[in-house]
Amino acid sequence: MGIKSKEITLKRILFPTDFSAISGHASAYATSLAKAYGATLYVLHVVDLSLEGGGMYVPHISFDVLEKEEESEEAKQLKRYCAGLAYPAEKLEPIICSGSPETEILRVSLEKTADIIVMGTAGEGGVGRLVYGSNTEHVMRNAHVPVLAIPPAD
Repeated sequence: MGIKSKEITLKRILFPTDFSAISGHASAYATSLAKAYGATLYVLHVVDLSLEGGGMYVPHISFDVLEKEEESEEAKQLKRYCAGLAYPAEKLEPIICSGSPETEILRVSLEKTADIIVMGTAGEGGVGRLVYGSNTEHVMRNAHVPVLAIPPAD
């Protein structure tokens, strides 16, 4: 008695990036999969203002204005990042949002009906991981689709 294997199709791939070398390494896997399947590649960057602005006091700028300015700068960086990917622009969709990275990755994966999430495995290490947890681990435990976790390059 054999096991029937099901053919998979990947039409929508979500690739979250923090612009680090680790996520840069993972981008090669995301773009290769997207090319192989002719899939739409969603490139997501989450502005995590809860970590960046902690303890900062800026009396002349409201938090809303600060958030918009940060998102605008991050949006420019995301646009440059996407332009550097070896993937056709018409099949590439950059997405930027703010919030908790693991929550936003899961939300966007549902919103875009992603077939798979491709992401790097390391960001914060050591004490940072104990305090903040691992975004990849959280996504893997809670995602509705498979998650391809790419370790750092040697």
